[in-house]
Amino acid sequence: MHIATEAPGGYLCIILFLLLFCNGTTCSGVDGDSFVEQCPKECRCYSTPPSNHTVDCSGRSIRSIPLGIPRNTTVLDLRNIGLSEIPANSLSHLENQNVLYLEGDDVTAFNENSFVGLKALGYFNLFPIDPGKNIDYNAFPPTLFRELTSLKSFGEMGSGKNVQQDYIDRTIALLHKLEESFWSHLSQGNVLFGPGYSNISSLKRLVFKMHSSAVTQLQKEAFFWLKNCPIEKLAFIGYDINRAEPDMLYIFPRLKELYLECSSFLSLQNEGDFICGLENNTSIETIRMKNVFLRSFSQWKISATALICLENTDIDYIYFDAGYVDKDLLQPRLVTCTFHTMMVMISG
Repeated sequence: MHIATEAPGGYLCIILFLLLFCNGTTCSGVDGDSFVEQCPKECRCYSTPPSNHTVDCSGRSIRSIPLGIPRNTTVLDLRNIGLSEIPANSLSHLENQNVLYLEGDDVTAFNENSFVGLKALGYFNLFPIDPGKNIDYNAFPPTLFRELTSLKSFGEMGSGKNVQQDYIDRTIALLHKLEESFWSHLSQGNVLFGPGYSNISSLKRLVFKMHSSAVTQLQKEAFFWLKNCPIEKLAFIGYDINRAEPDMLYIFPRLKELYLECSSFLSLQNEGDFICGLENNTSIETIRMKNVFLRSFSQWKISATALICLENTDIDYIYFDAGYVDKDLLQPRLVTCTFHTMMVMISG
């Protein structure tokens, strides 16, 4: 091979070519205005500094993944497009993609190469916006997520009715960097978390958000395989909790924040037993309760006795929002004596 060391004019030509060809600081040909120009006709595209490129196809009845999605897309929104399958390698060219929205679709067919190439993907949401639209988890190949090596946040459960645990468990087990998981259904009496979760040593936040009025039983065995996960935040939003095993929260010894919103308990005793699962927790810092009520009274209610058991913890912040508060909760003994540095905030 011959390498030219003379003809400086040749270098000048190369420099002029690069200046004319490149747009800004890159030579991809699809940055800025060019990115918008290459937008699939079914979608809307826009760029925001410094290098975020969004392809938004949501709400369009296109029923398939559009052709011609630019290579440097960082956010792809395919919500509610009637998508029923994700063909092999259909997204493999999107090496810079960081966010993928698929919720609200009726995906019933996955190929083991459906998500191949998405090694930069950090946020992935399969959440159903409409409760009647659900991902078919029975169709999950065990190696479906094998290349999602950067995934940190995953919204994953549509409906628990037709889920075969082995599928979702083996699939999730590959996400070793997962930090945050959102579920929209916690089935009554079903064990949702299998041994695959014991390998996810990075999982810190677990959020359950119900889309229906189904009654839920919080059983310790359902969370057993999460005992090795460093869960720091646990949230239940919109749950009708028929029964919570008293020691269910023992599974989460590193829990720092418990968040309950628009959730109901069968009785004050049940509510108290649930909260008292934190009495031996040395990490808990915050409890937030917003519109938590007794199902029999259909009103927000929290008893002071539900918190007395926490007197030996290091909790320093309890937040209540809206409704009726037991007058005993405001007694100086509870607020100033029981807790060393706790701040109680009550609004509404």
